[in-house]
Amino acid sequence: MITPMAAAEFIPEPGQAPPEPASIVPDILGLRAVPLSPAQRRDDLRDRYAREAYGRQWVDLSRAQQATLESGHPDLMAAAGSAIETYARRGSLLHQFQADVAALREEPERQIGALAEQLRRGELSGYDYRRAVQEREAEMARLPEQLQRTEKYRDVPLKEEEWAKWAERTGQPMAERLSPVDQFIDQWYQLTADRRDPTTGEVNAADLVKAREALKAQTDPAIVQEAMAYLNRNRHPELVQAQEEFAEYMRIPKYRGLTPEQGEEADRIARFVAAYSKQLGSPERAKALASKVFGRSFGYYMLSRRDAYQNPEWRRFRQAHPLIDKYYSPASTVEFRELVPAAVGR
Repeated sequence: MITPMAAAEFIPEPGQAPPEPASIVPDILGLRAVPLSPAQRRDDLRDRYAREAYGRQWVDLSRAQQATLESGHPDLMAAAGSAIETYARRGSLLHQFQADVAALREEPERQIGALAEQLRRGELSGYDYRRAVQEREAEMARLPEQLQRTEKYRDVPLKEEEWAKWAERTGQPMAERLSPVDQFIDQWYQLTADRRDPTTGEVNAADLVKAREALKAQTDPAIVQEAMAYLNRNRHPELVQAQEEFAEYMRIPKYRGLTPEQGEEADRIARFVAAYSKQLGSPERAKALASKVFGRSFGYYMLSRRDAYQNPEWRRFRQAHPLIDKYYSPASTVEFRELVPAAVGR
């Protein structure tokens, strides 16, 4: 006689007492004796919706795809909210690390959403809102390294040389690296952190937009589209529009008859004069100081001649797109242009 496998598990060894019938019936019938925990229910829903939408497990999706599923399934959002423990991808220290990074980034992302509400209510200027968003983006860029310094994750690779050591030690060089979309998201945050002045905390907006546009240009458009939808999910739509307009604005040649390097040199000295005009309380004293610092340089020579070389299209574009001044000028449009007529991206 052949005993069914489910029942065979409950045949006692010689000398052992048989189990109570009530305790084995649910298992023999294929029923669960213990209800799903909130985390198990969340994980089951995640995998089900991931398979339905993408034909893959939840852990194999990018953060952007995961966010899309969560926003489209209220029951998944509710299950995630009721799960006490932070989810971890099964069986992999790298996946657990990535999951914990994503969990830590939820708070600054929540703050970005709250700041957008303040902007809508008129409690925050566009300029201050953009700066606050950039501060949190820089914070999110630092989180992986901060987590790596913990005992649990000290061997997790982040830099290329660390990946080489990981490959040598484990024999699994690239299998569990971030998806291309997640890599783009991390690089996007890192560009902000790399351009943040450690002393003042300021981010050079012009340099940042140039770097981000370069990142987009070297990345597959489908990856960019998916990643940007995720990155902008909590940003005020006006800021997203202002960023796009500012990027287009930066592509317009600022001067006619000058090379980009000559124009940047002139602008650098103009920013110097503007900054010291505030500090010294006198534009003339600031210009005298610039004369001592920069001497007979081309930039100083151009200080009072830039308007004659300025590209009219450059100025017209800015005037036609007021969101640039709202989100990128610390003062009103008129005050800003009078103080630093050719300074952008402060």
